[in-house]
Amino acid sequence: MHSFLIVGTDKYFLNLEVDGILNKFGAKRYDFTASKIDDVRSLINFAGLTKSEPIGLVLDNFDLISIEASNALLKTLEEGQKNTFFILCTTNEHAVPETIRSRCKIIYTKNNPLAASHKSTMKFIHGDLSSKLKHLTGLTKREDAETFLLSVINAADRLLLDKIISRKQGYFLLLATHKTYKSLKANGNVTIQLTRFLAMLA
Repeated sequence: MHSFLIVGTDKYFLNLEVDGILNKFGAKRYDFTASKIDDVRSLINFAGLTKSEPIGLVLDNFDLISIEASNALLKTLEEGQKNTFFILCTTNEHAVPETIRSRCKIIYTKNNPLAASHKSTMKFIHGDLSSKLKHLTGLTKREDAETFLLSVINAADRLLLDKIISRKQGYFLLLATHKTYKSLKANGNVTIQLTRFLAMLA
């Protein structure tokens, strides 16, 4: 894997993950802006140069990239290049085009609540109805429920991209999760909304 997408809101933890990747491959860091098509062209030209040592191209605020620039970068990510690693940083995974996300290893920063809840989220998705009920019963605070639902959305997206669940399964899971999350943000009762969420998954 030569392309990585790091998701987090804290610069310190983002840079910890970037440094970890660079150290793993012994790569030298180069920072680029990639919001516009001209930025990406410069990046591609630089990436195409012959290099004797590994380099890491770090693109911050990647969620701000334009569709045109994203499409221009896509081919480079698909082909991959020896000794060249692309490290894309974003605060919002879902603002990054799916075509880009599917070609990257996604890494959540250690302080990201989505990373902390990922294991229990996967257990929830693959669990039976009784285990789902047990999990949801423990979510009494609005903030915890919203964080969990965001984790489900991220996990479902990844499972779809990796073709671990069918499109039909993914569609209904995402539909139910988005609907419940929207209701909670509109100040809906936590217990009632999670009960409806479970009913939609049944």
